[in-house]
Amino acid sequence: MTPKPTTSAPSTVAPTTTPPTTAVADPFAAPITFPACADLVSAEQARELSGQESFTLFDDDVTAMLAQQAKDMIFGPATLTALGLADPLMRCSWGIPSSSASTTLLIGVLPETARTEFRAALDASDFAQDTVGDVARYTLVTPGGIATVVQRNSFIGDLWVAEVGTAGGEFATPAIEAIRAANTP
Repeated sequence: MTPKPTTSAPSTVAPTTTPPTTAVADPFAAPITFPACADLVSAEQARELSGQESFTLFDDDVTAMLAQQAKDMIFGPATLTALGLADPLMRCSWGIPSSSASTTLLIGVLPETARTEFRAALDASDFAQDTVGDVARYTLVTPGGIATVVQRNSFIGDLWVAEVGTAGGEFATPAIEAIRAANTP
């Protein structure tokens, strides 16, 4: 037996379309744009964070000297290894000229394996770990004869910010927010 053809009534339901989803770029996925040092932490922020009216952005020569001192006298092997693997790596320093009051930021992009190994080394060390918002931080405070030295390593996505210095404020926080703003469309 042959089936009889059927007809259907026209549909009264309008087809729906789903708008395409737009992926939001992760501001902390490589490649990451780094603003200039003066745009990472403003002069006003530096004074506020340090509690010192004369805290200022240092020039490249002073920053290079302070970064080298940190490498020679403060950073451990895991930090030195990470510094060698960070690409790109930017350094900025603020402080009071002709004094020991300063803060240096070393800002870089770490490959995933290097980041994982570095964080494991920090987890196994004397660094205290905490999370503020979406930033994982490791902090070590070392009392000294002249001044207390604070080391802080902050991680978010591919970004690593190493902070070392004698200033009381956390310079990495506004720097990370400036990097977020520079990399958010």
